[in-house]
Amino acid sequence: MRLLRVGKGTWDVLVVRDERDRCQVLDFLKQLGRAGDRRRKHAERMLAILGDYIPYHGPPKAREMTKDLGDGIREFRSVAGEFRVYWFYDRDRVIVCTHAFEKDEQGDRPVEKRRAERIRLEYQRARETGELEVSGPEEEGPYEGK
Repeated sequence: MRLLRVGKGTWDVLVVRDERDRCQVLDFLKQLGRAGDRRRKHAERMLAILGDYIPYHGPPKAREMTKDLGDGIREFRSVAGEFRVYWFYDRDRVIVCTHAFEKDEQGDRPVEKRRAERIRLEYQRARETGELEVSGPEEEGPYEGK
């Protein structure tokens, strides 16, 4: 499994790469960042939280920002609650972001949680077999790539 490090400090923040080597979380947030409305500010803030805040302070504790969904899956919420980034903890202060999506009228869909659980299982298998590949900065700081 391939991952991209988006921030490193006391905590390591990773995002999953797909088979085309794309990071769905980053692509989603960057697409919102081009929207030109208030979602742009929220997407930029989420990118800053992932790359700058969490590596040094850990996940936000505020309920409006972070929610435990059960079974080891958690979510980061945008300020206005318009989108979610699903994630899980790994050992040694590692956070792995699985995917991001816009919240719809139905609220959080069970299919999104199942997707995060499936990715977490793939991650655990890859870790156990030594097949995790992490790229991005090895030193402290946020990912500055494109």
